[in-house]
Amino acid sequence: MRIPLKYGIFFVILIGIGFTFIIFYNTTHQQIKESEKDIIQRKKLDAILKSVNFRWGPSYDTDNKQSLSSSGTATTDAEQQQQQQLPPQQLRCKNTVQGIDYVTDSQGYLCSRQYIDLVTGCCNQTILQQHSESFQSGSSSQDDKNNNNNHNNNKLPIKQKDTDSIYLKYQDPKEKIFERFTCTRCKESMGCCKEYEFCVSCCMRSDKIPTLRDTFFSILEKNYSSFIKSQFDLCSVACRTSSNSLHNQREYKQQEYKFCYGPSTPN
Repeated sequence: MRIPLKYGIFFVILIGIGFTFIIFYNTTHQQIKESEKDIIQRKKLDAILKSVNFRWGPSYDTDNKQSLSSSGTATTDAEQQQQQQLPPQQLRCKNTVQGIDYVTDSQGYLCSRQYIDLVTGCCNQTILQQHSESFQSGSSSQDDKNNNNNHNNNKLPIKQKDTDSIYLKYQDPKEKIFERFTCTRCKESMGCCKEYEFCVSCCMRSDKIPTLRDTFFSILEKNYSSFIKSQFDLCSVACRTSSNSLHNQREYKQQEYKFCYGPSTPN
């Protein structure tokens, strides 16, 4: 018995609709499962952050080791202003310590090692303020004075467009740098940087928090969470290279960008 062509076409259309429905159902179901998993992970992470009194954003360590920011939340402008109004003897910064040329502190400042305040552990912001004022003054007398000093010391100060960054470039092989939240030596698309201290400073930016939430889960698997109390702590741990950054434990996957704050290392 021969089936009319129109019935055959109708049958094929029904099969196509059926397959489309199955694919749509599976995709939607998978998305719902992933969404539920994300919600569970977020709740778990929020509980962990609260339990350790975690602080997002820049932070000072005071003498009594108490944070002025709310646990698990970003430091507000008011809280940062309150921190800055503390007596200088009470202000303490954590910093990356081991850098030969550069150091990054828990306020997100990256500076040449010579600009670290040995008492507070912070990059000396007085230097930043002095250079900002000298660049903004625009007075010819100040310019002449700077030119004379630069000529005598063979220095060429240059102001970057970013108001939070001041480069003090010298005519010697090393750069003298004072910046905040800098990503100048990083490839943000992969979440990796050329140098450890630059990685930590870039990682301290507020727009990195969504990425860092994912990073925190990968760090939990390594049992480092008990040492992490702030965004600076998290960045300091995340930016360290590990065996995941290497091929066969010997060669870096990325020769230049090997310090990563993202949850996974580059291929």
